[in-house]
Amino acid sequence: MGELPSTRVQPAPPFTTTGVDFAGPIVLRLGSTHSKQTTKGYIAIFVCFVTQAVHIELVTGLTTEAFLAALRCFIAHRGRLRVIYSDNGTNFQGATNQLQEVYNMLQCPTQMTRVQDFLTTEGCNWKFIPPHGPHFGGLWEAAVKSMKYHL
Repeated sequence: MGELPSTRVQPAPPFTTTGVDFAGPIVLRLGSTHSKQTTKGYIAIFVCFVTQAVHIELVTGLTTEAFLAALRCFIAHRGRLRVIYSDNGTNFQGATNQLQEVYNMLQCPTQMTRVQDFLTTEGCNWKFIPPHGPHFGGLWEAAVKSMKYHL
């Protein structure tokens, strides 16, 4: 086994360096617990690289606004980030129709520009793992697996 990246072994405050991934779709019930009206939702999973702590946010859709709302909520709870890691997006190409929506959001230049502008104002850097290297995202993929098991 190779050495772990320095971001995983250097002491740092929790969630300074974070990986993010989406899971879903899941069924969300709108309104009260007795409501029969449902909609499709997703789960954004944020994983701390140092402590391996997991933060879960509910996302109402795969739009840029929904992701930025989840990211704002995450930052409000956990503090400012220095670096966010995520999938490259090209690994979603062979996925199902639901994951195609995530891929489209990440590939759209105007959407990514809005996300980058938000991250710049927050003082954060976004890094993508290499294409065809899913083992680079093993930390957050393990968190997705654990979340699915517990739900």
